[in-house]
Amino acid sequence: VAEAHVKAVLDPSTAGQRLIVAAGNLLMTDLAVAIKEAHPGWPIKTARIPWVAMWLYSFFDKQAAGVLPMWKKESYYDVSAAEQLLGRPLQPPMEAALEMAASIIELGVASRPQGAGVGAVKEES
Repeated sequence: VAEAHVKAVLDPSTAGQRLIVAAGNLLMTDLAVAIKEAHPGWPIKTARIPWVAMWLYSFFDKQAAGVLPMWKKESYYDVSAAEQLLGRPLQPPMEAALEMAASIIELGVASRPQGAGVGAVKEES
């Protein structure tokens, strides 16, 4: 995304254009499963909630109400202008998200909760 921003600013032909830099769809539940598989030992929640439970919850939570209409729907965008500007195809969203998760862990931005880890034993107080 940053590369597209810089190139768009420097390229006069992009003046007044909107460039979509979204290479596809990604369900958060699928992402959670993929991150859990890629980083075992991290406490990633992968439970899926039934639609009816989400529907009921949407009466109490504005954010849930906002995402309910998009439940399991996929959106597709024409990203050809962004790909032409970059000179390459956009990175698939799952690949980008997994790289971001690995980077967050490597940089120490994410910290593993106490007792969470492969073979960790929960300490009793």
